[in-house]
Amino acid sequence: MILAVSDPLAWHKQNIMQHSSDYSFLKFLGPSAINYVSNLGAGIYFNPFVDVNINGTPLELKYGVTSVDTLIDDLANWSTMYLAGRLHKPVAIVQNSPQLLFLNQYNLANAVKLSALLLNKQSIKESELYLSIAGLSYMGDPRLKVQGENPDKVKNIVENQFSLFKNLYKPILDNYFPNLIQSIHGDSDSGDRVYHVNLSEEQIAHIIIELPRKFRSRLFNILKERYGNELAKDLLVQEMIAEPTLKVLTSKPIGSESTVSYNDLLGFTQTSSASLLSEIPKHDWEYLPTEYKVEISPFIRKLASDLKQHPEILRSTLSQTVEDTVGSSALVQSVKGILTAGVVRSWKYAAAKRRKYLQAQTKRQN
Repeated sequence: MILAVSDPLAWHKQNIMQHSSDYSFLKFLGPSAINYVSNLGAGIYFNPFVDVNINGTPLELKYGVTSVDTLIDDLANWSTMYLAGRLHKPVAIVQNSPQLLFLNQYNLANAVKLSALLLNKQSIKESELYLSIAGLSYMGDPRLKVQGENPDKVKNIVENQFSLFKNLYKPILDNYFPNLIQSIHGDSDSGDRVYHVNLSEEQIAHIIIELPRKFRSRLFNILKERYGNELAKDLLVQEMIAEPTLKVLTSKPIGSESTVSYNDLLGFTQTSSASLLSEIPKHDWEYLPTEYKVEISPFIRKLASDLKQHPEILRSTLSQTVEDTVGSSALVQSVKGILTAGVVRSWKYAAAKRRKYLQAQTKRQN
C-alpha cells in the first residue's frame, strides 16, 4: 500500500504520535530525520510488517508514504520509474484526482510505446506486451542481480492478473495509437490478442520525442557522443538535455518571460524553420506539436534512421536507459530499508524474499 500525501513531514509527525510501533529506531530522531531519509532514492518511506485489524480480520502489511509532488514528477518524467512502474501494473486506487488520472494515462501510454520499441516486432501478442510492461520497473533492480527476488515475479504478475492488465490497457491500445498499433485478430474481451506494430522510422522518431522528459534526457545523454554533429546543430535537443525535468506543478509566476497561447504555438509551426524557436519561450518548447519537433531536429531524425536500420542499437540503448533509471533509485531504496525497517525487520524481509527465490528455482528444476 502506498500513500501519497501533500505534506509528508506533517503526516509522519502525526503518524508517529498515533502508531509509533510502525517505525524503526528512526522515530527517536524525529519526523524531520524520517522525512530526510524518505527523500533519498525514489522519495518514499516504507514501514514493513505492520499488524492491522480490518473488520475483525488480522492482517500484516507494508505501507509506503510519499509526497504527491514526488508521485506527479515520476509519472510525468520517469525520474526513477519507482512509483510510475508500480502504476504500470493493475492497482486498486482508493482516492484519485483528475490530474493524477490524466498523468497516469500518459504514464501507461508511454509504457506501451517503450515496450513496443524494446520488443521491436511487427506483430506481438498481448501477453508479450504485458510481460514487457510489467518488467520495466524490474530492469536494473539490484534484488534480482543478487538473487534476492523471485526470478519469475514478472511472469507470475501477468499470468495471475491477465484480465486486469487487459482492462487497464485495452482502451489505450484500441484508441491511443492508430498509426502505431492495430489489433490483427483475437477475442476483444478474452484471450490473447495479436497486434500489428508499425515501427516505421517516422513512428520511432515520434515515440522517442514523446517519452517522459527525464527518461528521454538520459537516453540522449547516452547517444550524444555518437550523434555529436547533429546535436551541435539541434537547439531543441540541447535544451531537452540541459533541462531534463518537466515541471508539472508550479506555484511561481513566470514573471517577465514572454508567454504564448496554444494557437500561437500552432502558428509558429507552419514553417519548419528551427530559427523560430527563438520566438518561443523555452518552457513552451515541450508543448510544440510532435511532427514539428521531429522536422526541426536533425538529432532525432538521424537517431530514428539509424535505430530503424540497426534494431540491436535501439534495444540495447533503451534497455541501458531503463536500467540506469531504475537501478540507482532501487539500490538506494534497498539500503534505506535497513534504516526504515530496522535490522530485525530488514532481515525478516530479506529472508522472505530469498525463500521466494529458492522456491522459484526449485519449481523450475521440477
